Amino acid sequence: MCACGGKPFIGYAILSVTDYGVGHEVIYPNPGFPIYGSQVVAQGAVPVPLDLRESREFNFDPDELARKVNERTRLLILCSPHNPTGSIVSRADFEAVAEIVAPYPDLWVYADEVYSGLVYDGEFHSIAAVPGMRERTIMVDTASKT
Repeated sequence: MCACGGKPFIGYAILSVTDYGVGHEVIYPNPGFPIYGSQVVAQGAVPVPLDLRESREFNFDPDELARKVNERTRLLILCSPHNPTGSIVSRADFEAVAEIVAPYPDLWVYADEVYSGLVYDGEFHSIAAVPGMRERTIMVDTASKT
C-alpha cells in the first residue's frame, strides 16, 4: 500500500492485530519514535517498552525480549536502522526474534525499515528475510528518507 505519512499507518497496524481494551500488548523499542507508544495507547492496547542497551550498541537483548513476550503480545515493533540511535539489528538477533515469536501464532512483527537506504557502517538486514517471518511481518518503508 502506498500512502502519505507514517503515523496513521502505525495506528492502523496496531488496530489490525489488537482488540481495543482487552489487554493485548505491543512491544516497542525504547528509546524510539515517540509515536509508537502513543499509538499503542490511542488504539487501546498495552504498551510494553523494550529497552535498547548501550552495551549492545543500542540494540535490544533477545533474552529480555523473550521475557516480555506472552500470550497477550500481538505486535512487536522493530526499527532497523533505528531512529534515533542509528543501530542496526544483526541477522543473528533477527533469527533469535524468529525463534522467540514462533510459538505465538497471533504475534506479528512491525518492521520499520524506513532508514534501510541510509546504512553507512554495517549491513542492513530485514526480519522478513528470516525463514518463516515474511508471512507474519508488516514491512514499512518510505521514499522520503532516501
